[in-house]
Amino acid sequence: MEGLDLIPELKRASPGDHLCQLYETEEERHEVTCAFLLQGLERGEKVIYVGAEEVLQRVRSGLSGMGVDVARVMRSGQLSLRQPGEVYGSPATFDLHSTLQVWSREAEAPGKGRWSCLRAAGDMSWALAYPSCWQKLLVYEAEINRFPASDKCILLCQYDARGFDPNFQLSLLHTHPRVLVGKEIYDNIYYVPPGEFLENMVPQSVLEYHIEELRARKRAMLEIQSAREYAEAIVDTVREPLLVLDPHLRVVTANRSFYRTFRVNPEETEGRLIYELGNRQWDIPSLRELLEEVVPGNTFFEDYEVDHEFPHIGRRTMLLNARRIYGREGGTQLILLSMEDATERKAAEEELRRREDYFQHLVENAFDAFTVLDAEGKHVYASPSVRKVLGWEPEELLGKTPFEFMHPDDLPAVMASFQRGMDNPGTIQHIIHRFRRPDGEWRIVESLGMNLLGDPHVGGVIINCRDITERKLAEERLQKLNRMFLSLGADFLANMESAVAACREILGGDIAAYARLEQDKLSLLTTEPGEEGFLFLDDPSRFTGWPLFLRQDNPQPLILSGLRAPEGSAGDPLAAKRLSRYSFLGYPVRRLGKTVGSWPFTPPTPLRSRMTTSRSWPYWPAPCPRRKRGWPARKA
Repeated sequence: MEGLDLIPELKRASPGDHLCQLYETEEERHEVTCAFLLQGLERGEKVIYVGAEEVLQRVRSGLSGMGVDVARVMRSGQLSLRQPGEVYGSPATFDLHSTLQVWSREAEAPGKGRWSCLRAAGDMSWALAYPSCWQKLLVYEAEINRFPASDKCILLCQYDARGFDPNFQLSLLHTHPRVLVGKEIYDNIYYVPPGEFLENMVPQSVLEYHIEELRARKRAMLEIQSAREYAEAIVDTVREPLLVLDPHLRVVTANRSFYRTFRVNPEETEGRLIYELGNRQWDIPSLRELLEEVVPGNTFFEDYEVDHEFPHIGRRTMLLNARRIYGREGGTQLILLSMEDATERKAAEEELRRREDYFQHLVENAFDAFTVLDAEGKHVYASPSVRKVLGWEPEELLGKTPFEFMHPDDLPAVMASFQRGMDNPGTIQHIIHRFRRPDGEWRIVESLGMNLLGDPHVGGVIINCRDITERKLAEERLQKLNRMFLSLGADFLANMESAVAACREILGGDIAAYARLEQDKLSLLTTEPGEEGFLFLDDPSRFTGWPLFLRQDNPQPLILSGLRAPEGSAGDPLAAKRLSRYSFLGYPVRRLGKTVGSWPFTPPTPLRSRMTTSRSWPYWPAPCPRRKRGWPARKA
């Protein structure tokens, strides 16, 4: 930029310098500003510039044109561009003490080793519209020369000579050891030390100034007191425990919730280091490191987790949040530390994760296939059990409808059932249909569906399906067997050989017996290999499967387990030759809505359920690895 070499003296500015620029053109101000700021950035100083938005925008452009990465140095905190209100407060009520405190706080940052010193400049054109504050400005400029942090600062104040009164500009010369007129810098022989300058101010002006200062100070104290009371009232109503710490991490105060939560009192809390509280539960190196950076670095942290066995209240999980605040004296920097007891929430989250894992495990290992359809009937989820039940990989179904895999002859009924479910949300729809596997085989599938599209927790149509092919085939075999038994008539002996042969052909194995009720007597045809025969029981109740004949309205199979075998001649003759305990499987033979016979087995191995019935039992029992007497053998 042209003109930068015209002010080489500016490069000799050092901490403790207080300069004033009186400029006649915007270009003069801009060139001096850029040169002053660039020098500070190159020296590793903390740099601040105060001006109106249009001035700041031009400064950004000027520094960028000089090769400065403005965004980077602003992110690092080395460069700060601020509006006048952020430093000088309200122009109409300019508070010189607050402004000096701003520079004092900023001057402390270099002392932490980040920057060598503070370099700040400000365009004072904001004061042109408020002549009433000019007297305060002169006092402010004089006080800058002796405020405590002056030896850590290089300060430049810029005044538009075209707008400020000449008498005011003359007084400005008395308050600055060095002055720039335009772009020329001068050692100011008219400079007057601040004490002498303030004593020689016009007495009436000084009196008015002091009175106004007293009024302003009282107003400020009242505002601080009101704000403090307001803040304390808010803090005391906060439900979470709160601590206020000084920069050395000693407890300044705590709210009621803190004392109530940890069951302590102010005497054992206030004035102590946070690490000394309780049983030193807060003495955590990583927490100490975070807290020690809050004040100097103006940092904050959130959700720092502490899991500890606290005195009086037991084990708790606490989440800590901290940030910097200012105390009642304005310059005092404090730390507000809030604590949230997340014990119950963490436990609930853990229980929720456990239940989700539990149900996910159930779904993934279920014998039934579980899928979810969207409003268009396309799969949006398929459980891993789809692989076992339907033969497809779960991801192969996603984005496709189940109707694409159904037998064309079954499709109309399935579509009608699906539409009923869509029209009646929350109702269960049941359908049996054929489903094509990847190898082209058709399997018989039983499906249950429920429309939960309106449920925000589901948002889909739930389908549960199982492969019932074997069950259907077994039912067909049993129905065929039933018809065969009903056709035998009363002469069992004459038809015994054909009955045994038919059983073996239909079932692929042997049955233990066939029981038939005739005139209050029970006929038993035993078909076990090598023991074929025909028995009559005068007392039908001796037969283990007698409940099948009593439950005329409940034609379900009978499954009994762990029965004790009869002794001597009493009891069921089919169980007489069994072991000491045996089980019983019985299937009812029906005609015209009544049970007229039963097909029983008496295996010696105990069954899992005791005195139960099942709708899904009518399967031919699988062979045991070690065949025992009484079990029917299944032919290959």
